[in-house]
Formats: sequence, structure tokens, C-alpha cells
Amino acid sequence: MLKKSFRPTPLRRSSSSISTGNWFKGA
Repeated sequence: MLKKSFRPTPLRRSSSSISTGNWFKGA
């Protein structure tokens, strides 16, 4: 799941961006 979040697709970018975006900034 985390690996897939690294490359969120444009469709899931809205949802992933919030979760992944925060995780990426934290990392």
C-alpha cells in the first residue's frame, strides 16, 4: 500500500494526495 502511494495516479491523486502528501512531507 505504501509503495503504491509513492506514485498516486491522477485519479487517486485527490485521495492519495492528502494521505501520501502528508506522509511524503513528514518523511
